[in-house]
Amino acid sequence: MEKVKKEESLWEEYTGIAKKAEQDFGRNLVTLQKYYNHSEGFHTLQWRYGCKLSHDQLRGGSDQDSYDGRTFISFDKETLSWIASDTAAQLSKRKLEGKPSVAKHIKYYLEETCIEMLRRRITYGKEVLLRKEPPSVTVTSKTEASQRETHICRVDGFFPKDIKATWRKDGKIYLKDTLHGLVAPSSDGTYHFWLSITINPSERNHFQCHVEHDSLKSPLKVVLMVPAPHAVSIIITVLAAIFMVLAIGWLLCLAVHIQIKFSQASPGRLAYI
Repeated sequence: MEKVKKEESLWEEYTGIAKKAEQDFGRNLVTLQKYYNHSEGFHTLQWRYGCKLSHDQLRGGSDQDSYDGRTFISFDKETLSWIASDTAAQLSKRKLEGKPSVAKHIKYYLEETCIEMLRRRITYGKEVLLRKEPPSVTVTSKTEASQRETHICRVDGFFPKDIKATWRKDGKIYLKDTLHGLVAPSSDGTYHFWLSITINPSERNHFQCHVEHDSLKSPLKVVLMVPAPHAVSIIITVLAAIFMVLAIGWLLCLAVHIQIKFSQASPGRLAYI
């Protein structure tokens, strides 16, 4: 933040640009209302422009205007041309094409000025913007009443937010019988995500949870595990085993008791059998 505060002249420049844009917006909105014959009602004009810089230094940029939420006109910086969305936008297009210097100025701004501003902001916020935390991936499994298996892949603790997690069958993306949540923030400033799939047990060995993230040198591939026995099944099995042990014990006690009783009732006869 100290670096930003030192650039007071930069913020003064931005303030001047914003004030001028406010005046231009007012005039342009009135012009568009005339183009569309809108004399009454509430109307909006939006201007969206920006640039992007990839890790391999590829540059991109866009500039477009929208009227009442619909794209009105947009700029193609590769051909220095304007793309009009309808007849009314053609009027603005002809005006802009009559001033070739405007297109050249916008192209320079998107490819040079904007990129330099972007690099500066990355420098200011690199501790956050360039932070990378690798995800941890776990898969839990269960058997449904239908005897099919549901596998849930949890991806936790990653930053930045963008992540690609998919189910793969024999290496290919598989979408059938799958569900997924939204990428959501965690309390420690990282993000988490989940996805699930329901399959037949015989296909288990063909599937993997496949995760790609900027923090990883190579994708994480987690295989599916054999589901743990259902809790009810475990309880029934344990109770059955206990019952069987008790039953065997009771039968043994009964047999010994009968044997003792029989021995006491006829002590002499056993010697002659």
